[in-house]
Amino acid sequence: MKPIHALLAALLVVSSHAVSAAGLASEILAGKLLDASGVKEGLQDAFFNTIKPLFDNLRKNGGKEDMIKEMTDVAKKFYDDNYKWEDMRPAIVKAYAAELSDDDMKAILAFYETPAGKIAATKLPKLTFRGYEAVVISLQSKMPALQAAMVEVAKKYRDTKAK
Repeated sequence: MKPIHALLAALLVVSSHAVSAAGLASEILAGKLLDASGVKEGLQDAFFNTIKPLFDNLRKNGGKEDMIKEMTDVAKKFYDDNYKWEDMRPAIVKAYAAELSDDDMKAILAFYETPAGKIAATKLPKLTFRGYEAVVISLQSKMPALQAAMVEVAKKYRDTKAK
């Protein structure tokens, strides 16, 4: 092998190790950020907040509390059986590490280690869902108009195809 080719090969090996080491360092930092920001708890809250309206609706329409409790237990078991944090965490870590720079993660992590950051970690996921819920409630009354407009588009294409 020519000396220049050997040097290039050595540089490639060294740089690939540096990239993987940098990637690992970023992923370690991302993992710390996940833990500090309450993502694990936020995902669980999001799951249960998503099905909560079902239970609220059942109660509103005379559903028996025993049935609702049993359904809640079934949902908890389903979550525990299907949403394993140890299975989801690596993918979320990679997403954080890919999306945020190390400096960004360090700054965000520093915030989450403050008293205000700890409050944010516990309250923001719930507040985000409440905001989402408010939007959904607001749009529910408007959905028939959207559905009617979509039906009109479908009819137009159906009528065009029939010609």
